[in-house]
Amino acid sequence: MNPHVYGTEGDLRESLAHFGMSEVVQPVVAPSVTAARAWTRPVRVVFVDGHDEKASVEADVDSWLPFLEPGGVLVLHDSTDLSSFPGPVEVATARLRVGPLFDAVGTPGGLTWAQRAGAAGPWAPWPYGARVLDAGIRLGKAWGRRRGGG
Repeated sequence: MNPHVYGTEGDLRESLAHFGMSEVVQPVVAPSVTAARAWTRPVRVVFVDGHDEKASVEADVDSWLPFLEPGGVLVLHDSTDLSSFPGPVEVATARLRVGPLFDAVGTPGGLTWAQRAGAAGPWAPWPYGARVLDAGIRLGKAWGRRRGGG
């Protein structure tokens, strides 16, 4: 629920441009729940990577889920057994399941993703989908290196 504290907005925009994502990703510099309160449009992808307490992760998911369009993808960071943070793992385990809300769920590495049910047709990644995921992973790694992580 707090904004990202590593790097600057300029660093983020520079990285998005470097990976060719400036036209696809719209950075919003605000705490997640605050940004969602002011949001009005559907979104295709929600990437939750904030505080790792369960209540915070749930608040982020609850704030953005109403905007996730049918067929859109919700991604939780640090949400698999590779994580040392129980909050995102608990939320992913309890809420990101195939059923009425999500058609498909997966866990690449430390991420859990779920595709919102109700797409007009069978799921097919957007042409830039792999590019978005790859750039997101690269951005995360770059931010980690900047703050002294691996």
